[in-house]
Amino acid sequence: MKKKQMNENHVKRFLSVMLIFAFLITGIACSNAEQVNAAPSGAYTLHLGCDVSQFQGKINWAQMRASGIEFALIRVGTRNSKTGVITEDTRYVENITGALNNGIRVGVYIFSQAITPAEAVEEADFLISRIYNYNITLPIVIDYEFRNDPTTNAPGRLRAAALSKESGTAVVNSFCDRIRSAGYTPMVYANKTMLNDYLNPDAITGAGNRVWLAHYTEASDYNGLYDFWQFTSKASGTACGASSTYLDLDYWYDNGTIYGKDYSSVFDPIYYSALYPDVAATCGGNISAMLQHFINIGMPQGRCGSPLFNPVSYRNAYPDLRKTFKTDWKSYYTHYMTGGIWEGRVGTGFEDNMLGGLTTYKDVDYSAVYNPGYYAAHNPDLVAAYGYDESALIKHFVNCGIKEGRPACANFNVSSYIAHNPDLVAAFGENDNLAYVKHYINNGQKEGRVAID
Repeated sequence: MKKKQMNENHVKRFLSVMLIFAFLITGIACSNAEQVNAAPSGAYTLHLGCDVSQFQGKINWAQMRASGIEFALIRVGTRNSKTGVITEDTRYVENITGALNNGIRVGVYIFSQAITPAEAVEEADFLISRIYNYNITLPIVIDYEFRNDPTTNAPGRLRAAALSKESGTAVVNSFCDRIRSAGYTPMVYANKTMLNDYLNPDAITGAGNRVWLAHYTEASDYNGLYDFWQFTSKASGTACGASSTYLDLDYWYDNGTIYGKDYSSVFDPIYYSALYPDVAATCGGNISAMLQHFINIGMPQGRCGSPLFNPVSYRNAYPDLRKTFKTDWKSYYTHYMTGGIWEGRVGTGFEDNMLGGLTTYKDVDYSAVYNPGYYAAHNPDLVAAYGYDESALIKHFVNCGIKEGRPACANFNVSSYIAHNPDLVAAFGENDNLAYVKHYINNGQKEGRVAID
């Protein structure tokens, strides 16, 4: 959202924050705190954060949190400005885990030199394939800026490409489209000059993408929309817990509209591709492509993406969720990822056991011999025909399944009941399955008769 000069109320809101950090920041004095830009109109919460890479060295994230840092935007990779090769930041894993373990929210970025939409998608895939199993709740960012060769000062590949505003905007928006399709908030990092002279910021934010403005000043006069502001590169790194002399600091104007995902509890690409040959055939070893498939196809279809979570089991275990979501499989995933796991709900163990399911038909309780979850799990042809309609399943069981001897419960099998109780054969013969079912319900269970091998 568009930033404007701070009014008196805005000054009071975070003047205390500025006072705490003024001693850390070169060029921003306490007396000038009121000149710092404010948040957009409307409700928001101001957060102070940092952005880091391997160049900050070993970071004491506990000290970082104690110093007041609430979020971190962490570099995961970089594209070489000369060769175009993408490499990992050597400290991204320890930085992400260190920040998260100390209660600091995390977003990630890649230093980009992409000059085509295809290269931007490549960069997005590079990030997604490395962060999907972390709790990334802040944006995934393309850091779009010029860089010259540090030795010769020759223009890097992005500057040398001399892209038009339209072409540059198409590059960053392609990155953002890819990130959004994976369920994350996409964002573009750029300085004021890049935004005004080399990109079309309205086309970026108009597509629903966020902007992280780099402008080292006490009061930015940039007139576009942005949610994050990198306002200095000269904070004291050592005072905040970094090994470097300096540290970038940022503000986030949080209006509650930025989202992220932690797929670690529901998605394992190796498991997913091994379980579903069509995924391996379509995606090969591309983790980002597998995640896209999982989100857009696997989750809606109720496929299992991890041994840690089975949507059928989750549905079977919780009647309240069945009532709300019915067979909207993606909602079961979303519920577990965003709430269920923290509530202590279990993601597996009820694959063929439905708790609180419909077991009564025409006033007869078949719960001793029938469980709708078991019946569905062991009779996939019925799921193909009826889905998980509990009324249709029990109707089929009573009218057809009993006669056909279909498995319907872990504790009862009609063939086993006949085999283990020869005295009943004299009364019912060997083919009247319904008579055996009724006997077990009314008498056999109470008598403790064996009903399963």
